[in-house]
Amino acid sequence: MHYYITLLFSFCCTLSVDSSAVDHTLLERFPNANLFKSDRHHHAEIALPADAISYRNSKGDDEGYYSEKLLTVAGRSSRYVHDFSSRHTSEYLYKEFLASLSESNFETLYNCEGIGCGDLTGWQLFLSADIAGNEFSQKYILSRRQDNDGKQWFVQFYVIDLDKEPRTVLRLIEADRIPDLDIVFRTNQNTVPNAENLRLLTGEIEAIYFDFDRAELPENSSDLVSRVVDKIQESNAESILITGYADRNGPHWYNKLLATRRADALGNALKNYSELSTLNITTYGYGEVDDPESTAPDSMHRRVNVFVK
Repeated sequence: MHYYITLLFSFCCTLSVDSSAVDHTLLERFPNANLFKSDRHHHAEIALPADAISYRNSKGDDEGYYSEKLLTVAGRSSRYVHDFSSRHTSEYLYKEFLASLSESNFETLYNCEGIGCGDLTGWQLFLSADIAGNEFSQKYILSRRQDNDGKQWFVQFYVIDLDKEPRTVLRLIEADRIPDLDIVFRTNQNTVPNAENLRLLTGEIEAIYFDFDRAELPENSSDLVSRVVDKIQESNAESILITGYADRNGPHWYNKLLATRRADALGNALKNYSELSTLNITTYGYGEVDDPESTAPDSMHRRVNVFVK
């Protein structure tokens, strides 16, 4: 059985994707474009840059290329590298693609131009090893669309001038859907925890907040984690519940997974303390904060709470 999705880019192409074949008709509008390379993959996890890429030169394991914001998804991807004739500039292709994505109901999550996109070598690592050319001409778009049936699509479009002729990288990702979240989560995630007789510990100290689309404890959180441990010991708790949350960006299933990973991150950190080895530590991810009247910024929702009993 084939599953067909058609995206209409009015300026250049109709991109049809099914489970067994890919029909990319980019050349119909631009006969001077050449397909340099294409590939298809299924990713258990793929990181999509949502910010500039830079090189972090530091000692130890942290050295390398980083984007301050990464959107992590799983799913099937189709990637195409095309070379265009000098008749079409990178600026033209970028603007036309940006407009067409908007017309096709795609939401632009991030876009950049020139050195504002960051290091060219970083884009080779994150997007395609075939990226080369004038760094000042590079342009990038990350966009997303969610259909009525809940299916979610991501598009990455990158263009750069290579010897005055544009090269583009187009990657379309059909994100995996999770039909039953309770099957994915651990057994203690199947039911919402009973908050009866629980006391909110993080209400007594500064909360632990997370970066956008990240589940790792922030680098500056070690002192705060230590204070959480001290408070737990002072409370004479018998058990601990850690609840994770996310902002309202993205679908619920993804926010719930992200919130769970955040709760697990703190839970795993607390388990490293021998002082807490006898305590029962439970984690649960709620997802986005369900408060439509909240005026708090998104950064305040990307957090974990700690309850003691």
